[in-house]
Amino acid sequence: MSDPASDPPGAAQQRKRERIAALAAKGVPAARADGIAELEARIARWPAPWGDALEVLIHGDFAPPREAMHFAALGIVVEPGQVRDSILKSAACVVKARVSVAERTVAGVIDAGNRIATLLAIYAASVGGGGHAGWWCHLTHGDAAPAGPAPLSARRIEPVLTALEHLPRPVARRVRMAMVWLDEPRAMPALVYRLDVLERFLACWNAFECLVEAICLLKPMPEASRQQQLEGMRALLAARGAAVTQADVARAYHEFVAPGFEARACHALGVCFGAEAEALIERCFRRRPERERLANLRDAIASGGVDIHTLKERVRIENRHLRLVYIVFGMLARLVPVVRPRDLP
Repeated sequence: MSDPASDPPGAAQQRKRERIAALAAKGVPAARADGIAELEARIARWPAPWGDALEVLIHGDFAPPREAMHFAALGIVVEPGQVRDSILKSAACVVKARVSVAERTVAGVIDAGNRIATLLAIYAASVGGGGHAGWWCHLTHGDAAPAGPAPLSARRIEPVLTALEHLPRPVARRVRMAMVWLDEPRAMPALVYRLDVLERFLACWNAFECLVEAICLLKPMPEASRQQQLEGMRALLAARGAAVTQADVARAYHEFVAPGFEARACHALGVCFGAEAEALIERCFRRRPERERLANLRDAIASGGVDIHTLKERVRIENRHLRLVYIVFGMLARLVPVVRPRDLP
C-alpha cells in the first residue's frame, strides 16, 4: 500500500470518492458511506508512534490520576497527570489514554471506541452521576476546531426580521421558536469537541415540529368528506393486505379521520418540498426497518433507547441529524430568507 503522505494532490480525495461509490453500489446510504470512507482514510494515516493502540484524550471535570491506571479487561491504560496545552481548551482536565486495537480497521477502531465509552460510563456511575467525562481522538472525531466563524452580519439578519414581521403572529411565534431550538444546543468553538448529538437531534426535531405547525397555519390541510375518509382508510389498509397491523389501523385513522402530527408533517413536507416530499416523508415516518425512521429515532432518544457511548451509534445519529437539518432548513427557507443546506459550499 502506498504511503498516503506521499500521494500527489487530489489522490486522497479521488480514493475517497471511489470508496464511497463502491459502498453506495452495495446499498450503503450516502451519509454512512461518506463516514466510513473518511474514517478509513484517517486510519490509513495511523501515526507510527501509536503502534497497536488508539491514543485518545479523556476530558472532564475530574482530578487527574497520580499514577498510571491499567484496565486489563478493557485493554486501556490511562496515563498519570494532566495534559497541558491540549487543543481541548475549555476542558477542566485532560488526560491521555491508550486503547489497544486488534486491527487497524473501522471495526477495530469502533471496538476501541466502545471500550473507552464503557470505561467513562462506569466512571460516571461510580461517582453517582456527579462527574462528566468524554473522550476525543483526531482519528475518530476529526479536527477539534471549526473551519471558521460566520460573520455577525446585519445584511443576513435584517431580511429575516422583515419576513417575520410580515408573517401572521401565530406563525411568526412558531418560526421564532424553531430558530431558538436550532440555536440552543449549538456549542461554541472551544466546546466543539463535545459531540452532544442527542441534544442536537432532539432540538432539531423540536424545531421541525414548530415549523410543521407554522406551515399548517399558513396552508391548512384540506378537510376530507366522510366518504373520502372511508375510501382513504380502505385503500391504505388494502395496500397492506394480510400484513395489516394494529399500527396500520391507527395510522389510517390518524391520517384520514383525526389527523395527528404525522399527517400534518406529511402535509407540511408536501407544501415545502413538492416532488421531493415523498422521499422525505419515507425517511421521517415510513422507512423500514422502523429504527431507521427519524421519528422513531427521536422517540428512542427521548426514552433512553440509544447508546450514545458507542461510536457506531453516535455516527448513526449524526448522519440522521444531517438529514433532519436538511429538512428543517428547507422548511425554514420557505418562511424566512435563510440559507438552505443545498446552497452551502
